Order: sequence, then structure tokens, then C-alpha cells
Amino acid sequence: MLFRSRLRELAADDADRPTALRAIGLLGSPEDVQFLEQSARTAKNPVQLAQALTPLASHRLEESAAIAKEALLKAQQPADAAPVLDAILPQQKGPAVLAKALSGARLPKPIAEEGIRRVRAAGRPAPELLAAFSKAGGLPESAQEPSPVELMR
Repeated sequence: MLFRSRLRELAADDADRPTALRAIGLLGSPEDVQFLEQSARTAKNPVQLAQALTPLASHRLEESAAIAKEALLKAQQPADAAPVLDAILPQQKGPAVLAKALSGARLPKPIAEEGIRRVRAAGRPAPELLAAFSKAGGLPESAQEPSPVELMR
């Protein structure tokens, strides 16, 4: 119990937060997972959110995707979306679950474009998520296809 308490204290410190939240995620008790969810919901910026979402997603992927969706809806610039997406996309079912969470959402065009870039950069096929970002951002279906420059990378 003392160990968990100390990890939670460390999670409040900017320098120790990433390591403490990963450790809490590895412990994985219901209380630990609840702490991660609370940390994600009260994050002050996209980086803090991603630090909590990454371990939370391994326990509650659907909840993590819902929190990520809310963050994407509030994102003011693509840099705000990047860490949030990077927390969800590596999960095996992350792209499919995020695509479902984005159903019916309206994202700013630059945020949707960043989502498409991040999905492509992840290197795994995720056509459902590419389609979800295109639809949410009001982008043409052709936006889902990589540009010639992206194909050369």
C-alpha cells in the first residue's frame, strides 16, 4: 500500500509522472486503473493526457478511446492531437476502437489530417480509422490515400 501511495505522489510531479503512471499501469489493480482514468480526465495538457492514456489503454481501451475523442474535439492544433493519438494507436485494437469512438464526431480539419498522418506513420493498416478521420474532418476519401511523397518514405 505504501508503494502505491508513493507512486501516486510521484505521478503529481512533472519529472516523475511518466514513470510513475507506467508503474501504476503495470500494477493494474482496479484502484490503479481508476487512478489512471482520473489522471487522464484531469490532465492539464495533451502530454499529461498521453502519459495517463498509454497505461490506461492496456486496461480500458474503450474508455481510453472515449477520452481521446474528447481531447481531439478540444484540440486547437495538430500538435495537441499527436501525443493523444500516439497513446492509442499502438494498442492492438486501438485503431478500430478509436474509429468507433469517432463515429458521428466533427473534428477540425487540421486535427483530422493529423490523425490520418499518425495512422499512416504507425505502419499498420487501419482503413476504418482513416475513414473515420476523413469523415470527422469533412475530408474527401482521397485524403485517406498516401501522397506520392509519403509513398517514397
